[in-house]
Amino acid sequence: MGVATMTGAAGKGHLRGTHRLVPPEQTWASIRPLLAVFGITRVADVTGLDELGIPVYQAIRPASATLAVSQGKGVTHDLAKVSAAMEMIEFAHAERVGLPTVRGPAAECGDGSYELRELQLVAGSLVSDTVVLDWVQGTTVLGGRKVPVPKRYVEMSNEFRREWAPPLFETSTNGLASGNSLDEAVLHGLYELVERDCLSQIEAMPRSRHVRVDPSTISDDDCQWLMARFRAADNWFEIVDATNDLDLPCYVVNLWSPSFPVLVSGSGAHLDPAVALNRALTEAAQSRLAIISGTRESIPEQVYLLQNVRQDRPAPLGDDVAVVAFDRADHSGATLTGDLAIVAERLRRHRGRDPFYVDLGIGHEMIAVAKVVAPGLRFEAAHGLVERVGPR
Repeated sequence: MGVATMTGAAGKGHLRGTHRLVPPEQTWASIRPLLAVFGITRVADVTGLDELGIPVYQAIRPASATLAVSQGKGVTHDLAKVSAAMEMIEFAHAERVGLPTVRGPAAECGDGSYELRELQLVAGSLVSDTVVLDWVQGTTVLGGRKVPVPKRYVEMSNEFRREWAPPLFETSTNGLASGNSLDEAVLHGLYELVERDCLSQIEAMPRSRHVRVDPSTISDDDCQWLMARFRAADNWFEIVDATNDLDLPCYVVNLWSPSFPVLVSGSGAHLDPAVALNRALTEAAQSRLAIISGTRESIPEQVYLLQNVRQDRPAPLGDDVAVVAFDRADHSGATLTGDLAIVAERLRRHRGRDPFYVDLGIGHEMIAVAKVVAPGLRFEAAHGLVERVGPR
């Protein structure tokens, strides 16, 4: 079965640090006139608040029903600026889902292609096939088959409502993604789902079982530049290979600095291992700036409490810790559509379920937003901004 047609097989127009349909400058030109439409009042460069010099930006949306501050990162200022703005645009789409709905229980409205309990659920969830829900239409990535999806799983809002709402689904941005085209958005939503699945496995392991990557084996120019920025400020960092059975490169970067003795982390997954590592390195820098800037509402309270309890520089690795070369194969192709087919097929082959998406776009040219769903993939809602260094 082929990938559902979205934008055809247009070639990639940008390959530095990420694979996109067009360069970030072109995306910015498209979205800048619409920032006010989405309630974004400011896009701020916060790079200078840290000593690393790795570009990190924030987008501010005061009337948000979710988070008022989003963040973006990249190896260039244009990439970071667009990343921050597009994340906030995703929130704006997910807060108001105006798609047609059908109301009823899963026993009547579901199609049997997945179980509701394969989705992300809150603790003590009352989800069952008899709970009455509103359903919107999703589409499988492979083949374009229509799939019913609970609206409450897609929509995000922290607004208070005077109605009884039983505990059902975990509200998160996991799988929520944007792009210049629908296939670009869906692909990056899938990457995030795979990344979180890999993280769930890694975080359940003792650190002594983590497989580290030897930084000296990394030849990508941008990754070398990012690591050089870490070293120049006397930062300690490690790269963990978190790739799981899906065989889609995924890396976790843990970062510590004597001037900011809190261990933060970043992660990334991509068919191109250099892009996956680039994401992990830049996200580690972004995570630290989220704490330094103090404006991100989702930062847990214990992060700031940790700053009063200095964390020591992590000890050197023992001889028993596995260290590997950065040599995973790059399976990305010339088009986003082709990459999307590869990732979706791996999910179906290894997890036995077709991933699907809900198109949240509202008609703005060059702005596509989708909520991507992959039943059965693991996700820890509290996956860490800060990783405590435990005993080996």
